[in-house]
Amino acid sequence: MKILPVDTLNELFENWKIGDENSFEKLFNQLFPALLKFANKTLRDAGQAEELVMDIFYKIWSKKNELCIQGDIDKYLYKCVKHGIIDHYRKKIPSFQPLDELETPLDFQPACDEKLINTELEHHYSYAISRLSPKRQEVYKLSRMDGMSYKEIASYTGLSINTVENHMSAALRFLKTYLKEADIILAIFLSLHIFFQ
Repeated sequence: MKILPVDTLNELFENWKIGDENSFEKLFNQLFPALLKFANKTLRDAGQAEELVMDIFYKIWSKKNELCIQGDIDKYLYKCVKHGIIDHYRKKIPSFQPLDELETPLDFQPACDEKLINTELEHHYSYAISRLSPKRQEVYKLSRMDGMSYKEIASYTGLSINTVENHMSAALRFLKTYLKEADIILAIFLSLHIFFQ
């Protein structure tokens, strides 16, 4: 099924918020398959992926009067799925028994809290980008951080669209190679951040 234009999806969302329940059903039918495919590609578990995406739609439906979304609804939902996947893997990290419950104290530090984990992830992501050539960095940041299209990047930088595409392809290849050397949580975070920011 071909997904409707972004403006139409946003309109469905706004119509639902003012009382048109059919609009929510249409929005669900439009975006659920793509979000499910996205989640399953990373989780590699169809059941977990479906549960995650369904839970996100349920939370949106139940918080209808509290939602204040800036930007497009499809991008917002992809970000929700992205964070849901990260949380899913984070919960799989083994928890440690409190030191005062151990018969023989062990010499280790407790796991970092969420803020430290996020800081470390962002550090690795920034480091990976810094290893790109200056022009490749510029093209990549304009695309993934500023949200510019290849045509807009070409106009802004004076490069041809073909050159912009080549820079992006090379940057993504490098970053994917970098991911293979990282642990699973970092790899998932970075791959989601790279392709679906």
